[in-house]
Amino acid sequence: NNNNATTTTTTITTFEVGTMDACIVRLPHGWIELTDMTPNAIIQHVDHTHLISGCTTVVLSTLPFNNNVKTLHDWRTLIGINQMIRDVARGWNDAPFNNVSTS
Repeated sequence: NNNNATTTTTTITTFEVGTMDACIVRLPHGWIELTDMTPNAIIQHVDHTHLISGCTTVVLSTLPFNNNVKTLHDWRTLIGINQMIRDVARGWNDAPFNNVSTS
């Protein structure tokens, strides 16, 4: 029997997180081949993000240069995808999912 032992009671306050105002989306290029990245795939990813999180603003990140680029062709493809991401973001008002804005 250890009479020097102390008992600590911790109170944890929890609360439900509602919808989010904004989400930052980095497209999963590690799971999706560069050649499979299309405007429709980007739009679907943004819509899916909205459906899961409830966010009303989505910030689309362009793809970084990392181990997904192995050849000059991959580099050129990545440049094209980043332009496609910018084009989708800029033209979002014309996209089919008008309930989410992109930055």
